[in-house]
Amino acid sequence: MDELSLTVRLPFAIRRSHVLAAAIGVAHAVVLLVYAFVLGRVQVTLDGPAAAAALVYTVSGMVLLAAVPAYLLIEYSLVLPAAVFALNLALLVRGELAASPDGAVAFQFVVWVVPFALLLLVGGVEYAVRRWLGPPPGPLLG
Repeated sequence: MDELSLTVRLPFAIRRSHVLAAAIGVAHAVVLLVYAFVLGRVQVTLDGPAAAAALVYTVSGMVLLAAVPAYLLIEYSLVLPAAVFALNLALLVRGELAASPDGAVAFQFVVWVVPFALLLLVGGVEYAVRRWLGPPPGPLLG
């Protein structure tokens, strides 16, 4: 009998760096959401399309906030975006340990765009400086 093979051609190549960065982003989002919802730090009611859109905004933001610096570190060896993410995460943990009435996680869910923009900015600057000083940064993993 002949073997049946199925080949799927995607318009882009999925590389190990894409999968690893996506896994890191999803893990970050899952951990924060479990912490926020299961431990009662944030309460969400899905009462309509606006609430559902807010949830999509939050989850996609948490994924991007971790996946993009991971991808930039893996694919381009850019360290500063990962450092901004780590600093943001440290400040988030510090804010939660301070036990303030306004939760740091709830605040992070809304304004994730600010650290995201900052890590993109420092990543662009690091890439430009490293390219100016020599060849463009290459992948961390071979």
